[in-house]
Amino acid sequence: AYSEIPKRHASFVTWPNENLSLVDDLVRAGFFYTGAATIVTCFYCNGSLQNWSSNDNPMFEHARWFPFCAYAKQLCGEELYRKIQESKRIQQGKF
Repeated sequence: AYSEIPKRHASFVTWPNENLSLVDDLVRAGFFYTGAATIVTCFYCNGSLQNWSSNDNPMFEHARWFPFCAYAKQLCGEELYRKIQESKRIQQGKF
């Protein structure tokens, strides 16, 4: 159901954050709003994230926290996806 962008967008009707450009970015990154707090879930991998701020990049965060999501990987493209995973390893001290 949420594989379609308009349906994901419609799920944000009760979104508590006033930053509407963030909503557009969340939708493009594959997320729909769960209706609870600021929790969003990917329609493809079922991964959930919350506590969004205006400087977060939903596409990057999606690929960073759910590295096995094929939708996030396709969205980023191979090179950007690889860079996100490398930066994650460096931040965690795993070289």
